[in-house]
Amino acid sequence: MTIQKITASMLLLTFAAAPLLAETAGFDKRGAQREFQDGINQSQQSGISTNLAALDAILDTRMALAAADKRAAGKRRPAPPKTPRRDPRGPLLPPKESVAARRDKLAKDGRLQRDTPPVAAAGHAGFPFDAKRPLTVAQVRKLFFYGKPLARMTKQERRDLRRAHEWLLQNPGVLAFLRAVNRVEGSPTAKTVVGGIRRKPKGCAEKIRRLDLSGHAVEQQLPGPCFLRTKAGPSSAFGLFQFVWSTFKRIKSERTGFGFRDFSRRTQAVAALELIRQTSPEGFVLMVRRQPHEAIRRGASQPWAGSSESSLPGYKQPIHNYVDQEMNKIRRPDYYAGVYREYTDPSTD
Repeated sequence: MTIQKITASMLLLTFAAAPLLAETAGFDKRGAQREFQDGINQSQQSGISTNLAALDAILDTRMALAAADKRAAGKRRPAPPKTPRRDPRGPLLPPKESVAARRDKLAKDGRLQRDTPPVAAAGHAGFPFDAKRPLTVAQVRKLFFYGKPLARMTKQERRDLRRAHEWLLQNPGVLAFLRAVNRVEGSPTAKTVVGGIRRKPKGCAEKIRRLDLSGHAVEQQLPGPCFLRTKAGPSSAFGLFQFVWSTFKRIKSERTGFGFRDFSRRTQAVAALELIRQTSPEGFVLMVRRQPHEAIRRGASQPWAGSSESSLPGYKQPIHNYVDQEMNKIRRPDYYAGVYREYTDPSTD
């Protein structure tokens, strides 16, 4: 009987100490509940009935547990705000703006005219491809008569090839490449004469100013001294891509060439594409497929002495850097529209 009383007294002391335990920082709620249940079981096994004091101890214990839960909830830190999941491949980027939305925005700001040339220009119907999308190697070779000299083509084949070049001028990558060639040659206008106007013999400046785009400068009877004599000999370079007369004459020929009737900006751009096709067929394919750096390494810029990859003598310009710059700028709809208008302008003034 004495052992039973001692056990009951220890149980009641445990219940009475529960509120104090709840005040401590290391209070174990589950452990207290287990001890409480073990005490009840021992009391029942010992034959001790739960009296009023035991009930009070149970009530105190439950109140202590509730108070501990309330304090723990008050000290709980709020959950941090959810951050968007980051892409492991790089930093978060804003959603890509569509070309149409960009054009509308530029038009609203007045930086883009509404008469931007359409994607499918007149006279280019019949091509089963989108000029703004990269073509396959097989498509390029078939469409542009891969490796076949211009002089060995039939008249219909030359006509089809010329139309294919004109159609290709819609391709942003091709426009960027031509623009880079234009920059390495240092010809800001379609009527640029090699050497410019300064340091030319007397009377040449006025003759150069009177030139138009009805034909090459040699066809317009510009005297030889008004051009420039380089280390490699006299040069007759003229236009956006500094065509010497012998090269342009071969591409222009009515019998073995395209039969050009003028020297307009569109004519110059088409002649430049044909010169790349003739000089480096593989480089031409890579250029059309938007691999400009590999195209340059395969000889696509060989005809232009200003290119750093050309073996011709002359002052070298970093064409790879220019290509990168132009490829970035051509993504802007307003810049693309301006270059497209320039290289497809058929006027001769």
